[in-house]
Amino acid sequence: MPTQFSTPTFITNHKVSKAFPTNIPNQPIVFPQNSSRISVNALIHEFDKVRIQYRDLYFPLQLTISSKRISAKYPLKFTELLPIVDKAIKQFEKYLFKKHYRRGLSIPKLVWRGTGSEDQRRDHYHILILLPLQYDLKALLLSFISENYDSYAKLIDHDSRADLFIKEYTGSSREFLYYLARLEKEEAGIDKLELELSNIYGQFSQNIIINHCGFIHNTISRCQLAQQVTLHREALSEFGNFVNASSNERIGSNKQDIHLPSAYDHPIRKLYNERYNYVTLDEAREEFVKTFTHTLNSNDNNIHLIIAVTGIGKSYQINRLNELLKNECRVLIVSPRHDTINEYSIGYKLPEVPNSLKDIFDISYRLGISPKKALKQSNCSNEQRLFLKIELEDFEKRTNSILNDSPIVHITHARYLLMSQRQLSKWDIIVIDEDIMSTLLSPRKIPIGNIQLVMDKLNSNILEEEEDINRERKKLSDFKSFIFRSSDQFLSSPTDREELIEKLAPIIPNIPNLDAYIRINEPKLRELELELKRKKNLIAKLNRILSSPENEPLKTPNFSNEMIKDIGAEIDESVKKAFEEILNEEEITEDYLHSTLSLFLKSKNYQKFEGFIEFIPKFKFSSQKTIVLTATPLMTAYELLAGDRLVTHRISIPELMATIIQDGSRSLSRNSLKNKYGESFFNDLIDAYIELGYSAISYKDSHPLLSAHFGATTSLRSLAGQNLIIAGTPNVRPETFRVQCAYLGLNYTSVISYTEAIEQRPKEGNNVTFNGYSFPFITLSEDEDITRFQLTIIEAELIQATGRTRPHEHSSTIFLFSNFPILGAKFL
Repeated sequence: MPTQFSTPTFITNHKVSKAFPTNIPNQPIVFPQNSSRISVNALIHEFDKVRIQYRDLYFPLQLTISSKRISAKYPLKFTELLPIVDKAIKQFEKYLFKKHYRRGLSIPKLVWRGTGSEDQRRDHYHILILLPLQYDLKALLLSFISENYDSYAKLIDHDSRADLFIKEYTGSSREFLYYLARLEKEEAGIDKLELELSNIYGQFSQNIIINHCGFIHNTISRCQLAQQVTLHREALSEFGNFVNASSNERIGSNKQDIHLPSAYDHPIRKLYNERYNYVTLDEAREEFVKTFTHTLNSNDNNIHLIIAVTGIGKSYQINRLNELLKNECRVLIVSPRHDTINEYSIGYKLPEVPNSLKDIFDISYRLGISPKKALKQSNCSNEQRLFLKIELEDFEKRTNSILNDSPIVHITHARYLLMSQRQLSKWDIIVIDEDIMSTLLSPRKIPIGNIQLVMDKLNSNILEEEEDINRERKKLSDFKSFIFRSSDQFLSSPTDREELIEKLAPIIPNIPNLDAYIRINEPKLRELELELKRKKNLIAKLNRILSSPENEPLKTPNFSNEMIKDIGAEIDESVKKAFEEILNEEEITEDYLHSTLSLFLKSKNYQKFEGFIEFIPKFKFSSQKTIVLTATPLMTAYELLAGDRLVTHRISIPELMATIIQDGSRSLSRNSLKNKYGESFFNDLIDAYIELGYSAISYKDSHPLLSAHFGATTSLRSLAGQNLIIAGTPNVRPETFRVQCAYLGLNYTSVISYTEAIEQRPKEGNNVTFNGYSFPFITLSEDEDITRFQLTIIEAELIQATGRTRPHEHSSTIFLFSNFPILGAKFL
């Protein structure tokens, strides 16, 4: 069990100058009851923020010290190790900082007590300490610890030695703490923190406060911390001058070793200092307005892609369309969701479904039928049905009026992607808010059972129909053989004459002309035979879909108009309407938008996966000018689908106001949450930041207190100015990614699974270069275009998530836990 303490005392022998006064109390500080987890949460959160301020001067080192007995009966305990570690670190600080040590400078560090696992229990200390990047001082620090340990052991005649372990550390302090907890097989809390040895700021302050979490520690203002960083920079520079002038040759401190830079190498490396020339937010907004105005009034039919950061003012400028447009024209504004449409004050929005009709539309969506058919199936009185019919007609009339006549109209991405060229031709300009490609390339799903339903209904009657056709064909054939026999044959054969009379008797009264009967029924029969052939062909196509291999993108068969008509009454009304609406391009209705079968029939590619068929609908940019406003375009998709019509406008990037702190030590992928440790760490991580007042974004349904989830952050404004934690890397799913690549005409066969990728490309040889960074990452293909597409999808999700705080407008703090680097992030 870990050593417990509840009344720690701050002890310091530092003499400080008046520039940084201190008032360290000697009386015990008592922690509030049940504050352990909350307190350590506040502490390590603060330490990570401080580490970022020192990131250009120091790197984190993980150090473990324990007692390794030789002939001694027992290893040294905490009470004996503490003065050894305390003295060694102070000697190291004094040697490093010289006169600045007397002014209160110290090395930022956190020290935890550990006792080991059940099978090997030894008192020891885990230290997360910052060491200079400019000099290699690891050996120097270890020499101070070893010397002090040996001196103490000799003094008490204890035959043992210091057991030391060091490792350059990458990641958050929280990750380090959970690593220790897992190592020790105990819970991590404030009770294990050695306050006497810890100092997170690199200087003792006069301010001792109790924060809202109940944690008591030294705090300094941001201004004081900035001064402190400057002092550390000066001290390290003077240390270099000291080494040059000194002949000291103690272990680890000779000139040659000290002048060597630290070997610390962060796994995420920036390839050059700055990729962009940053501007102010006002300058970026002015540039955006000029570009948007120019494209609105240009005389072309190009696909204009305007790339601008979140918070640039896209919605505000769209609301000024009447001012920006020089000529009168009809404009269609396409927004991600219905809630984003409500943010606009300009133009006409399609009417909301009246409350009285919501049950009808609910039936319509669930069954995939039109609202009119849903009304017929509803359980209501004739009087109520008549009332609802009148209201439905009025609703559809108002909707069509807006679509056909209003100068500026708002619709969603989903409706836009399913509108025909004829329907879109009513507008002169289409303005799309946010990336339409991410919506298009999000595969839809349809249960395989729906296709099986169509198959069953077709097969149930096709044999009977074939028998009927064969029977009618034989009848007509027999009839023709009788009609075209010679008269001599008829006269000489009383039997034939009787048979003829028997055959013709039922129809002679209704058919005055026997030749006409043959001429009419022969084509009808041929038509029935052709219909039967088409039905068999349709069944073959559907059967090909059902029998297709799993996890392999395939081209969707072509369903002709004739095939749709052949289905007719063989399938239920919802399926019939879906087929008819797709191919006849009837006026789009709400149930049409929600009919997954309709979407499937319009798809380009499909793939079977775990009882579902995934597919992406066919899409082609309409012929008129289209302007896309987004911060995160999937460029590969635009380049392939827009072709020569694509014109890209990149708005200058404004300076960040927010601080983005990134722990890139691991991906925190969704798959990692499936094991017990990963799930526990993730939940504690989210809980910890929410307790600190942060909003949280991560995977859908991964935590009950998320403010948003990946895939649904676009245009979300409610988190502006808030502190935010983003947990996880929204990796692509290989199966879905193959379908997307196939849709774009990329070499989807080169896409492999993550397991295969890890086996083929070990971590140490799997560095990728993207967006100015080099970093280890698992890519799913050797194809450069596919790799760029994969990385762009992930980057887009993370940038959209960070953009929810409006980081170019507000001085918020964003903690990102992902191994995918984001431009502007500061890495722990």
